[in-house]
Amino acid sequence: MLRGSRYKGDEVALEVLKNVNKKVPVHVVFVGGKSLVRHYSKTIGLDFEYSVFSNVPDEVLANLYSSSDVFLFTSYAEGFGLPPLEAMACGIPVVMTDNKSSRDYAVDGFRCVNFSTWRR
Repeated sequence: MLRGSRYKGDEVALEVLKNVNKKVPVHVVFVGGKSLVRHYSKTIGLDFEYSVFSNVPDEVLANLYSSSDVFLFTSYAEGFGLPPLEAMACGIPVVMTDNKSSRDYAVDGFRCVNFSTWRR
């Protein structure tokens, strides 16, 4: 999910995706504004395949989660961080940054990899 706010970690997500794509080709499903993805494509350069979905109903979002191999969540600060929980409810493993709110439900190594641990 791309949100365009610095503390949501969009740049970290894009860096990770670019690095992973160098080793294993990926097709990224972005949920967010198409204009934001165009902006990142022009400024950062997205050298991997991707699709963009905006303003999707809950049923479509659940299908997107369920058809994914992994959910990447790079927010530095969250009130609760619902998207990773939704992904886990759909049976999708999550790679995420360590933010305080997600610690309430995300256990490193159990359907979730703490990104700060993973980077070491």
